[in-house]
Amino acid sequence: MRTLYIVFTILLLSFWSCKPEEKKNKESEEVKKEVVKQVEDKFASFPKDVFYAKDDCVLFLQPSKEYFNEKLKGEEGIEEVASDAEYYANEFYKTQKDKRKIYFVTQRIVALINSENDTTLIDRYNKDLIYGAIIQQKDSVQILEGVQTTIDLEMALGIFDPKNKIN
Repeated sequence: MRTLYIVFTILLLSFWSCKPEEKKNKESEEVKKEVVKQVEDKFASFPKDVFYAKDDCVLFLQPSKEYFNEKLKGEEGIEEVASDAEYYANEFYKTQKDKRKIYFVTQRIVALINSENDTTLIDRYNKDLIYGAIIQQKDSVQILEGVQTTIDLEMALGIFDPKNKIN
């Protein structure tokens, strides 16, 4: 009987001693998952601020000052890209501001809401949409990457008329 008592006691002690180890392993596994998640999101240090746009609109995408200074500054030709993007966006704005909703977006996340209140979320940093334009019209979305000229935008909107252009 005494032997049975000793075996039972040993089993209980080993059982209790395993529980903290299992808990420790579980916590360690959760920490590993969080680290992997952060590594996968190479832009985790930037806030996930959201810009909401509803119905027909044109969004001009440009990096936030924080993103520009941390990720882009010093890259060859980036100042020219930034200047061109700003120039063409302003030219388009001047001609279309009375006809269309136009926004200049620096936020990381773009939430497009169509007429049926369906929402499409775009994480610009993970889609490499640092410069570009998004056109939402008649519940369809066009994403134009990079610098877009006025003609590019008019063609995408279906309003380009070559007769009105000066050669």
